[in-house]
Amino acid sequence: MSANRRSRYLLASVLAALALDVIAAPPASADIPAVAQRQRTEKKSFTDSEILEGFMKIAFGAEYHLAGRVDRIRKYEVPVRVFADGNRADRKTQLAKIVSDIGAKVQHLDIAVIENSEGANVLVKLVRDRDLYRTITTFYGGERAKEIKSSLDPQCLSGFRKNEKFEIERSDVILTVDNGDFVFLDCAYEELLQSLCPINHTASVP
Repeated sequence: MSANRRSRYLLASVLAALALDVIAAPPASADIPAVAQRQRTEKKSFTDSEILEGFMKIAFGAEYHLAGRVDRIRKYEVPVRVFADGNRADRKTQLAKIVSDIGAKVQHLDIAVIENSEGANVLVKLVRDRDLYRTITTFYGGERAKEIKSSLDPQCLSGFRKNEKFEIERSDVILTVDNGDFVFLDCAYEELLQSLCPINHTASVP
């Protein structure tokens, strides 16, 4: 295999691990017919050039300021422990399956759900849709919440804090529990993956 071919294969593997598994049929949604039906219509076959383009946009896109200062890729250097804060036992069960699925598909990632918030470095806040904006305000303050609402109008959200070495120290994920199974599962996969580092996203990447 040529060096160029090896590079393309590596990039394809990384992107597949971090992003494309979101549209595969994950265990968390296998028993939900409406979700499975929507997944069957998603694009699942990609050329090498599409995978390369997607990887570059997500890993080294606008979030990493390619046109100006070059930032570093952020990541966790410690085991990732996820705590779900909320009253919906069914959503907590789905979230645990998603975390397990991500852990099984992303190599060298030690990730698991725990029952105690004190040992967690990823907090997943499960809220009703009507409480989403208020929760964002609690997490980020009034001014930032207004910016988020006007620019993103999100159904879910994630963010993280890093240290001077660009190591992620803590992530926060906010998920709505009452917008249906598809939205919950779609948001949970996307926001959990983004909370682990690849925070750039674009509608041009399936």
